[in-house]
Amino acid sequence: MLLSVMVMGTGAAFTDEDDFSPQYAEAAEVLAGMKVMQGYDDGSFLPQRNITRAQVATMIYRAATSDVTDTQTPIYADYDKFDDVQSDDWFAGYVNYCGNAELIKGFTPTTFGPNKNVTGYQVLAMILRAVGYDQNDEFTGSGWEIRTASTAESLGILDNVQDATLGQPATRELVAELIFRAMIVPTVEYTNAFGYQQNKTTLGWNEFKLFEAEGTIVANEIADLYGSKALDTGKTELVNNFGRSVTYNLTTDTSIIGEKVNVWIADETAVSTPASLADVTDWSNLRAADLTNDQEDEWADATNGGTQYFVNYDKADGATFDKGIMIKAIDNNNDGDYEYVLTEIDTLTFIDNIDDDGDILLNDMAVEDKVVAYDAAAEGDVVLAINIDGGTYLEKAAFVTGNVTGLNTKDETATIGDAAYMVSGINYAGDPDLNQFATIRDTYQPGADWNGKYYNYYQDAYGNIRAYEEAGETATGYGLILDYDVYKTGAFEGDLTWRPQGGLNVGDLYVKFLTEENTVETAKVDADFAKYFGPENDTNHPDNDPYVNGNIAVGDVVSYNINEDGELVLAYTYDYVDAQATVQTDRDLVTVDSNTYNVDENLVVFYYTDTADTPIGSTFGWVIPVYGVLTGEDALADIDGKTVHQMDAVAAGDTHVNKFGEADMINISGHIDTFVDYCYVEDFADYTTEKVNGEYIWTYDAINSSGEAIQVSTRVKMPASDKQVWEYHTLDVNGTVVNALLPTSAEVMFGDLHLAKNGQSFDIYEWNDQNGENLALPETGVFALVEDFPEGGTTNLDVNDCATGYAVVVNDDTKAVFVTEAEDGNVDYVDTTIDTETADPQAVHVKIGTSICFGDEYANGTYTWTPDGAIQPIEKPLSDEGCLIVDASMEDVTVNVKKHEVDTTYAATIDSVKFDSEEGASFTLTAHKYLDGEEDPSHTVHNVTADVTIYTEDGTPVQTNTSVATGLDTSITVNTTCKLTAGQKYYAEITLTCNGQKYPTVTTDVFQAQPDAVDTNP
Repeated sequence: MLLSVMVMGTGAAFTDEDDFSPQYAEAAEVLAGMKVMQGYDDGSFLPQRNITRAQVATMIYRAATSDVTDTQTPIYADYDKFDDVQSDDWFAGYVNYCGNAELIKGFTPTTFGPNKNVTGYQVLAMILRAVGYDQNDEFTGSGWEIRTASTAESLGILDNVQDATLGQPATRELVAELIFRAMIVPTVEYTNAFGYQQNKTTLGWNEFKLFEAEGTIVANEIADLYGSKALDTGKTELVNNFGRSVTYNLTTDTSIIGEKVNVWIADETAVSTPASLADVTDWSNLRAADLTNDQEDEWADATNGGTQYFVNYDKADGATFDKGIMIKAIDNNNDGDYEYVLTEIDTLTFIDNIDDDGDILLNDMAVEDKVVAYDAAAEGDVVLAINIDGGTYLEKAAFVTGNVTGLNTKDETATIGDAAYMVSGINYAGDPDLNQFATIRDTYQPGADWNGKYYNYYQDAYGNIRAYEEAGETATGYGLILDYDVYKTGAFEGDLTWRPQGGLNVGDLYVKFLTEENTVETAKVDADFAKYFGPENDTNHPDNDPYVNGNIAVGDVVSYNINEDGELVLAYTYDYVDAQATVQTDRDLVTVDSNTYNVDENLVVFYYTDTADTPIGSTFGWVIPVYGVLTGEDALADIDGKTVHQMDAVAAGDTHVNKFGEADMINISGHIDTFVDYCYVEDFADYTTEKVNGEYIWTYDAINSSGEAIQVSTRVKMPASDKQVWEYHTLDVNGTVVNALLPTSAEVMFGDLHLAKNGQSFDIYEWNDQNGENLALPETGVFALVEDFPEGGTTNLDVNDCATGYAVVVNDDTKAVFVTEAEDGNVDYVDTTIDTETADPQAVHVKIGTSICFGDEYANGTYTWTPDGAIQPIEKPLSDEGCLIVDASMEDVTVNVKKHEVDTTYAATIDSVKFDSEEGASFTLTAHKYLDGEEDPSHTVHNVTADVTIYTEDGTPVQTNTSVATGLDTSITVNTTCKLTAGQKYYAEITLTCNGQKYPTVTTDVFQAQPDAVDTNP
């Protein structure tokens, strides 16, 4: 038994370890083991990802303080060292601590740049300050990068690093390397007199007791080379190079025991995986007689007086060579001599008893206090067992079934099937039912002497045979014929018609069949029974040929067993019925062809048809055979009303006890519903395709009604479709079972979903249907969540919550609900009433934030509502398209929608003025009309009058009169006949009335009256 299953410290084993540069992997593992640096939740480290200055500050903080649980960082959150680090930033405590300790510096005294990518030079400066450097500000000012790198290089920190990478954004693996290497160099102290002086300890030791241990593993939780009891779980003992024995928190197994290793230790716990320094030679599974001369010389040279031997990790005088025995020779000093030779010898036995407490008793072998067994160990299991230092370890023995058909006495092998096997040399603790396989001749019976028996041959860990027992006989079973073919090579090809020629077989006949265990098998048909297979109505044979009258075709069920040659032998065939089955499920009875039969859990029901004869038809290319097997009373409901092709039943008797017969097998000619479930498919552009036995299948991601992520398939490439809810059926495609995607005939509704207040149903509001429909909860009570497709899941509805999705309904029963948008306790929809000026009030159910539009006649109007509990109403303008925006506060209130009331204003402007001392005063004006502040270009005037008052310059009225003005469009002329004195200055006030609308009064400027005056523009 090879107990080589666990070698690990507390260091991290990352899922993306292949992405590391080899020279940096150790640093990342050690820092992660100490929790100075951590991986991601998915187990990855992302070694090539860049890292920010704030992230590095967290690592410098942990390395410099050993506070890897960050318990002290809140203390420093308010230090306000940098303006761009706020106290509520996640990194504030780390950055502020390092800033105040002068481990980090900003781009300016007040700017740190926490989210900028860090460079290798910057990391070096930070961690070297933690070691004690930069006391003279040598890492500051022009050329600081060169001085920083020079210091690090002198300390060996850059041995694995290319200089060119230091000025670039640093990767996570480079940061790990720089911090780790700096933590294992001596810390320094600075004085003016002597400069930097190295201490005897490192930063890693000071904060974590970090050091690299080297020594030989002599004990762990499985074995102890120098004791009789293994260590506690998770413990490993090393003998270091000074001969001192130390135990660490380190999990190892027997695969590394006895080997010299180095491993990083922090606080007595391994933070890296032990690396073996030993030269190990494998001498396993070798017999002494098989060793070559060179091997004998190598063994003799390497096993000198200093070699220590162990058998099952107990001290021994030497090693035992034989088949099945593990021998590992270890040279820890690489001088060619073995310090340790470790031998593991298993015992083949069986589990004799397992008591109510789960304690295991082995046949003829003692069991230690601790038993480590495989899952589902059971009484009678043949096992490989080994006792090591207080523990018994069990592994189920592998076996091959057959019989010894040939011997090779030179190689000492026995042929079983097509393979050769040797006799195992491990220990044996069987009994008369489990026979020791002592020589290759055991069970060998050549030719006609063969007794017809098959055996299970039990193997050691290397595949050699140690014991055997007679295999159980193959029972007679039912088989549904799926295909048959003649092929001289003995390989089943399928899809070829086999026909005898003149009653003689051409080659061997192979048949493919479905067992009652629902597995598809292929077997060669015994030659004596091949004639019973063939197509119906074969014209090569007369009607009285038994071959035709008793032929077996695809879709028929036969009883069979497998003979010693592995060939199918017919036990018997069944007559054809071709009658409809009537089922009484309440009494577990089935009636076929006027005969009634009892049914129990032993009933086997087969079915076979081509999909062309089924409701599935050729939809999406599913023109394939559909077949399967059902068992027990549960199969009754599926066969009710189906056509029975064949059956195997015990006839009824003449007593009350057996008034009905017993149906053992029913073969249905037709389709039994293969429907599985409904599913949601988001995008048919995302698919995979493969060729299965010559047929292409397209496969798409989907989520079923239970919220499980599944895959569904079609035989044609699906075009883009806005339909997302389908159903799927289980179909067997040439032996590969798929979820066949099909359209659903169910009613599919889409809208927003609310749990009803009674919690026993839910409402769905389809688009443009504000009244909603109340539906029963799904039978399963599950709401499938497809929001994060293709990741599945489930969700719940709440009376105060709103979701969006599909409901699948059949005959008023809700079969499935797929939630495409699940809200987190936020009311997403409101029920409100919309009251407009042109329609009756309408109750609506509408999503918050959406627009409701009322057409151009409501453009720039208003909508007003008073939220529940509020005193003052809210009024908002409608958009240019006459639309409002639904607000959460509209719940259970009326929203009044009003058309826009146009603000109309009028004005007059003076175009010209004339004060003529002989003819009087005259004026020209323009009349204006404004709609909401915009001039109405269609405005015209008529029936214009003007009230004119003329004043001298000092404001003394000269004359007031009302004149009938003349107007063209909006241009108006006003003439007066007042007497004006030449040389005197005047001004006028004019009030127009147009179309009955009085305009605001306008006033002219002051002008001097003159004879023959010319019009003056104001």
